[in-house]
Amino acid sequence: MLNTILGAGFSSRLFMNLREKHGYTYGSYSALNNDMLVSEFSAYAKVRTAVTDSSVTEIMYELNRIVKKSTTR
Repeated sequence: MLNTILGAGFSSRLFMNLREKHGYTYGSYSALNNDMLVSEFSAYAKVRTAVTDSSVTEIMYELNRIVKKSTTR
């Protein structure tokens, strides 16, 4: 469910933030590998060099936004 909200589709937070709000990329996504012992999470976007730092900042913003919302409930 987390991955669906964060970056699994065209209406995800990463996609809407990096593409629609800022115009940094044509698409940004996240992936979650579920394993019984070790899980791997990644968030990614193909962006221009000039906006790499801003893109990472926005990805971290969206991750922190989810953490804050989950702890306030």
